[in-house]
Parts: sequence; C-alpha cells; structure tokens
Amino acid sequence: MLELAPLSHGILLTTYIYIASILFHWILPGSFIRGYVCKDDPNKHPPPLLAYKLNGWFVVMAILGFLLHVTSEGFFLDHFWPAATSYYRYSLGCMVGGNIWGLVVSVIFYRRGVKWCRDNAFEKSEPIRCITKDQIPKKHLLLPARKPTKVKIKVKKRRRTLRSWMSFYRGVGEFNPRIAMPRGKLDVKMWLYLAGTLMLELQVLSLAGAHTVLYNGNEMSRVVRLTTGCWTWFCFDYLFNEHIHLYTYDLFAERVGLKLAWGCLGVYPFLYPIGQWCLVREILPEEDLSPTSEKCFLGLFLMGWMLTRGANYQKYMFKRYPRKKEILEGAMDQIVLTIKLPDDTQRNLLVSGFWGMSRHVNYLGEIIQGVALGLPILIVTKSPLAMIYPVFIASLLIPRQADDDKLCRAKYGDKAWNTYVQHVPYKIVPGIY
Repeated sequence: MLELAPLSHGILLTTYIYIASILFHWILPGSFIRGYVCKDDPNKHPPPLLAYKLNGWFVVMAILGFLLHVTSEGFFLDHFWPAATSYYRYSLGCMVGGNIWGLVVSVIFYRRGVKWCRDNAFEKSEPIRCITKDQIPKKHLLLPARKPTKVKIKVKKRRRTLRSWMSFYRGVGEFNPRIAMPRGKLDVKMWLYLAGTLMLELQVLSLAGAHTVLYNGNEMSRVVRLTTGCWTWFCFDYLFNEHIHLYTYDLFAERVGLKLAWGCLGVYPFLYPIGQWCLVREILPEEDLSPTSEKCFLGLFLMGWMLTRGANYQKYMFKRYPRKKEILEGAMDQIVLTIKLPDDTQRNLLVSGFWGMSRHVNYLGEIIQGVALGLPILIVTKSPLAMIYPVFIASLLIPRQADDDKLCRAKYGDKAWNTYVQHVPYKIVPGIY
C-alpha cells in the first residue's frame, strides 16, 4: 500500500498546478473569439462584447503530460498508470489545497466586487443578469444600469447580515471579472473552469492508477475502466467545446462568488469524482460489472451526454447564427417562436429539437450522466458515497432551473413568457416535469 504524503505537500502541488494553469494559458497559443456577454461597463451604451482566448485543450495536455513525465521512469506513455499512481499520494492534500484556494479566491473577488459596486453606485445583491449580445439594440434592457434606466427583478427583502452572506455566496459586482496580463487579460470565469477541469482529470487518473497498480495486479476492472473513461470524456469534451460554453447560463447569470470560485476549485475536482475513492481497492471478478452491464451504463452516459451537448450546441448555433433554419446538415430544424415584449419589440425563442422537449433538457442530460457514473459504483461497492455526485448535481440544477425561469419571466414579461410555456410546457423532464 502506498503511503499518503503530508497534507502540506498536496497543498503545494495544488498551488503549483493552479498557478501553472494561468501561466500556460498565457504562454500557449489559442484561438480568439468574441463571446455572447458584454463587458461590465455601465458607462458605455452599448458595451463591447468580451473576447476570449481559448486554449484549454493545450493547457491541460501540456500540464498533465509534464506531471506524468516527471514521475515516470521513462516516457510517460510507456509507464502511464504507475506515473498516475504517484499522484494518489497527494490526493487528500490536493483536496485541502483546492478548498483553500476556493475560499481565498472567493474572498478576493467579494472584496473586489464590493469596491466595484461602490464605484458604480450599484446595490450589492441585486439579482440581475449580464448584458448579452441579443440585448444590445434595446437600451432599456441594458443590465446592469443606473437610474433612470434601471430594471429590477423584485425579490423578498432579507436582513442585512443574510444579504451579506448571500452576496458572498453568489458574488457581487462584475459578472465577468478580468485580470490584467502582459498580453491581454485573464478571464477569471474561464480560468476557474479550466483549473477545475485540469484537477478533476488528475484526480480521476490518479485514483484509477492506484486501483490498477496497487490493488488489482495491474489489471483494471470494468467498473474503473467505465467510470474513468466517462470522466475523461466529460473533461475533454468540455475542453474541445469551450466556445460553446461561452453561451451558457454561468457566463451571463452567475457572478464570481463562493458558489462559483469554491465550486470550481474545491468542489468540482474533488466532490464530483468522490465515488472513485470507493474503487481504490481490489475488485474481485465476481463483484465487478458484467460486460453487458458495462455497455448499458456506457450507453446511459452517452445518452445523457447527447442531451446535454446536443442542447448546448443547438442553442449555440441559434445564438451565433440566428438566421439558420436548420443545423446538423439538415437533420434538425431550427423552429422559433416569435414573442412580443412589453416595449412592442420582438424576440425569437427556440421551440424545436432539444429545446422543444423541455425548457432545460440539458440539465436532464447532466443528471443522467451523474446517475450513469454513480450507479455502477454503488452496485459494485455498495457504498452510498457513489451517489453523492448525482444527488448533488440534481440539487444544484433543479433550483437553477427555477432561478432561470424567474429571470426569463422578468426579461420577457408575463404574457410573452406564458406564451412560450404553452409551447414548451415541461421544465426539465419531457412528459413528466
């Protein structure tokens, strides 16, 4: 059995990895693309669209390759699992380090957000969304805005202490803060996703290596092969499709607070794959998944992935190319519902394909993926830890759906939103909910 390293070593390793992700993102080449959200500048009407440098794939491959190479006895691909196993020693320390980083970054951007609010005369916890590309022509919809053009969403008043804690949790000030670099600016949100994905993949590989090398005689069990492969697909699918993520809820409706910063650096890389810890032991052939079960769970995972990726891709194509009537070489029609807003302007909403099934079918896909990752571990190990991730992701996305519906109702007005709901009545699960 491999002895775990002191926690301080894991904390230092986490620090090296997170700092390296910033430096590699800055140094390595990438594609530059204009996004969906606008700059947080209340003094410019309309504000400019934010530009992003996307090179997450190169950053993660470079850092993972370096980390595995320095711990291998030769070329790391020839000694892949032994090299990955060496980082299992630091897993607990990395978990502590990730949570420390998450809390520190949360405090830093809370203080920065409070200052930004004071400088721009904004109420700290006002629940308004970011300005996006489709809102630029409608000056009265430019959010956030100062009087007399401020548009508020009515919320119940809370005590000041509660509002302060909720502000720290949700974030205050800028929706998309950036840090000045020698060549351009670092987008904090995109770095959080990148750093979290990098650490998540390292955790998954190290736990799989520990199972294979230390306990299972260099033979990987089916359940470990299944879950490790699915998690790796999960990570690299995001890295390949960073440009699609620029059009998702997180970028225009979330601020950098405890929820996002701690979530990306402390929760995402360590809580998501917590079920993998149950597999760091010997798994006998009679308790492993059967080949048929392995294929069924893989199919379930891919079904969830298709719902999530397909819905996000369809929305991306609609936002990026609103005049296209079909996508996927004619396999899917882009049918829109034209609704009339209170100011007599019109807006188009998707009511076909994935977005005709339910208003948040992408959330359903993420929950299905979570079940496909947790249930096989539960069957093999009988440990309730296996289901923490699917339960967590469901508890995160169901309230988010309600928040998103409130934002959309405030954005489009009751009449227009009710018309849309008549065309797409289900919230997440088609035919059920």
